[in-house]
Amino acid sequence: MAALKTAFFRIKIKINGYPNTIILISSLLLACRGIYHLLLSLRWPLSLSPDATLLSMDAWMWLHGNVPYRDFFAINLPFSHIVHALGILAFGDTDTGLRLLNLSALLIAAFVSSLYLWRHSRLAAIVAFSLTLTLTAEASTFGQLQRETLLLPVWIGALWMIEKIIQAASYRLWIVWGALLGVSLLIKPTSFFFGAMLFFYFAIRTHGRNIRISWKESAITLTRTVLMAGCGLLVVFLVPVILGYPPDYLLLWKKNLDVFTYGIPLVPPSRLLFRPLTLHPENILNSWNKPYSIEGELVIGVFTLFHVAVLAAFVMYYRKDTEKLSLLFLVAGGYISYLIQRRGYAYHLIPVWHGLNLMLSVLIADFARKHQAREKKPSKGVFLKSSYFKYLAIFLMLLVLVRFRNSERVYSDTGFGYLLKPTTPPTIPIVAEINATANVLREKKPERRPSIQLLELNTLALGAVLGHDIEYASGFAVADPIVSSHPDASFFRKKLMTALKRRPPDLFVIALFRDSLEDVLKDAPEIRSFLEEHYYPYKRVNVQPEYLIFVHNDLSPYFPGTISTDSPSPETNGIPNSSKTIEAYTETNLH
Repeated sequence: MAALKTAFFRIKIKINGYPNTIILISSLLLACRGIYHLLLSLRWPLSLSPDATLLSMDAWMWLHGNVPYRDFFAINLPFSHIVHALGILAFGDTDTGLRLLNLSALLIAAFVSSLYLWRHSRLAAIVAFSLTLTLTAEASTFGQLQRETLLLPVWIGALWMIEKIIQAASYRLWIVWGALLGVSLLIKPTSFFFGAMLFFYFAIRTHGRNIRISWKESAITLTRTVLMAGCGLLVVFLVPVILGYPPDYLLLWKKNLDVFTYGIPLVPPSRLLFRPLTLHPENILNSWNKPYSIEGELVIGVFTLFHVAVLAAFVMYYRKDTEKLSLLFLVAGGYISYLIQRRGYAYHLIPVWHGLNLMLSVLIADFARKHQAREKKPSKGVFLKSSYFKYLAIFLMLLVLVRFRNSERVYSDTGFGYLLKPTTPPTIPIVAEINATANVLREKKPERRPSIQLLELNTLALGAVLGHDIEYASGFAVADPIVSSHPDASFFRKKLMTALKRRPPDLFVIALFRDSLEDVLKDAPEIRSFLEEHYYPYKRVNVQPEYLIFVHNDLSPYFPGTISTDSPSPETNGIPNSSKTIEAYTETNLH
């Protein structure tokens, strides 16, 4: 026991009684389990995380000479690409390499969160680190390496800078704050509302100082503040231009986003306001999210009475401590960002989930510390004997462990248990088919790399390009701007046709999503004519979505036969189709 106390003393944590010991051991167990899941996630096919795949594909094309918004369609702003490009340079473009980027991003978020809470409580920092690592299981495969995860350390850093500005009144710190806000805006523009929340928090903290300042001095102070923050913002906005982006990339991004979102139903914020909340008592310890299913509902992230209780306890306990109430603005900024996006996806709530975890960490640590202090008086606004707080701290930590265990069980209950076991994950059918076809081309034509063009609606097939030494024919990673009926879509189709005619790809893969080929290409007659003239349908991959693989006419000796593009058939001209779904591959792995 003496050696154990010495070890904890080195990190300035004094164990005084059993509450801290139990919480520390529980946190270490949680952290070990979270790291174990992170290591297992290195084996997950990248295609199970479609949004991360798209970001990686954009970055991969950027590194190969295509600059976003100039030569191809992309719906994400530059810093998302910069992060993924750095990940590709550091870890490679394979599935494992890109999963290592996810691991690094989550560890950075956990580390920054711990540093932020370290000044409040060492124990809170350790609990926060452990809770952050549970995001791998909580966010599902669909939620891995989302832009919201990239925002976590940036937002917490910006919140930290505001608190330092309040304490030190340094205008130089406004430059750092402006730079952090700029980075967050170039990851996700809805971060603007988080920045507005921080200004509101700054106004609240400085309002009660009783400092008399004239209107002239106030105007000068406000102007200087805006200019200093604007300098940091401007520097960040110039970085993409230095790296090769066109100076008007923000305007071009807006145009691309208009085409991408055209025809996509958006949910009014009023309907989303309470959608993520379930108040049924039996759901109180449910997992926040579920494993991603390609046929499943994406709107599955929920907060339960457990989260409501944490929020209420935090507000009651720290209602007179405005410094710790800063976490409320992190949660509020994340929730406003979720509402503004009007999509209702669970991963949009990652900042809210993280903010609530930080609140929980502070509560657990302060409850345990209150027991150590053996205070005779109750806390401000909380009528509870000090001796009870040790039990409350331990109880909250045990609830955390139970909830996390429920998160793990959800994977097994939904047929995705293999993701959290040291087994070989299933191969994505369309990725396997494309790679098999490309391997035949490598054998028949070893003097050149196979080339491909995708009209992808779900980004599953992009996993066949990344890390597989396949040349991509154009700069279009997704089909939305090509098949859209938006008036500006013809501009993108012309750019695609220019690239295709310059060097026709060997393979042309189209996602159908239960539609016929004619329905998919009804607004893209140029693509349909190009296919009819130069390609023939070779294979149908019957997953959801369905895919058609077209082969160039010059390669017909190596891939004989054609199939119908109207309806799937078990076998055509001796060429079998792939009818295995992800669920079928899952059953194979489990048995």
